[in-house]
Amino acid sequence: MLRQWTQFERWLRARLLPPVMEPGAMPFFSLSYLLMLFMPAFLDGPRMPRTDWVLTSASVMLFLPLYFRFYWTRGWRRIGLIFAIHMIGLALFRQTSLPAFT
Repeated sequence: MLRQWTQFERWLRARLLPPVMEPGAMPFFSLSYLLMLFMPAFLDGPRMPRTDWVLTSASVMLFLPLYFRFYWTRGWRRIGLIFAIHMIGLALFRQTSLPAFT
């Protein structure tokens, strides 16, 4: 089982991270913060609105390609990727944060 996991990890790294970079496991550990986006689903259970599920899932699907593309780009293109990730957060801010404050 460990051997299969190692092979899968090598296959995944070859497709998601540039070969000139040895970041270790940090790019993948950083993604653990994405679990926090789904915490309301576990805390609220069936009361979580369907729109929140859809928006959260869509934001993660938009974020992941931008996140891994960041490792492949250099210079000003990285600024554009940071801006795009920031815009995802701004677009969802009103939907996801205001219910917590009321």
